[in-house]
Amino acid sequence: MMADSSESLPPIPSGQDQESFWRVYLLANQIIMYLAARPPTEAETFAAIFQSASVPENSAVARGRAGVLKITKQIVKIMLEVPLSSSLRSSHSEVFQAFESLQKTHDIYVAPTEENVNDLEKWSRFFVGLRTDLVEFTARIGTVVEEWESMEQ
Repeated sequence: MMADSSESLPPIPSGQDQESFWRVYLLANQIIMYLAARPPTEAETFAAIFQSASVPENSAVARGRAGVLKITKQIVKIMLEVPLSSSLRSSHSEVFQAFESLQKTHDIYVAPTEENVNDLEKWSRFFVGLRTDLVEFTARIGTVVEEWESMEQ
């Protein structure tokens, strides 16, 4: 079984929808940095192990998988909490389109039960989809967030 945490982020105050984009951008980059934090000569080997190796529940890989899943769940939760009436949905529809793909990948893995965390075949399919969808989503939302950041300076 993968580790679970009862911690969650504080709610985003009403009317501060941009905070959602900032949060998910930082969370998505946490996953990307974790997966990329290997010397180039070890990157592919690590990715293969992380994706499909059967490992003990208390191993570093199992903890990493649990962390990736937990962060992905937070990203989905935060994005789903952006109000339907938010202007971000229309002004940055490309972000929400990319999010839909990420959400589908997430939903396929976590549905219908949390028992899927021990299903290596399902994890492998999730991880393959996540790598593609997360990078696309992060690129889309990153463009928006970085533009906001440049306007603040």
